[in-house]
Amino acid sequence: AFAAVFLLFIYLSCGAAIFMLWEDWDFFNGFYFWFVTMTTIGFGDLVP
Repeated sequence: AFAAVFLLFIYLSCGAAIFMLWEDWDFFNGFYFWFVTMTTIGFGDLVP
């Protein structure tokens, strides 16, 4: 279970890093956007 959570965090962090480069966002906005998108919550408050 720990390995799965760790890999999920790494995956979300890589997505946040991509949005830091592409959209000039800070890490927390990128992480939040990637988390909301990948979990299909889709609040719509941040758009690329």
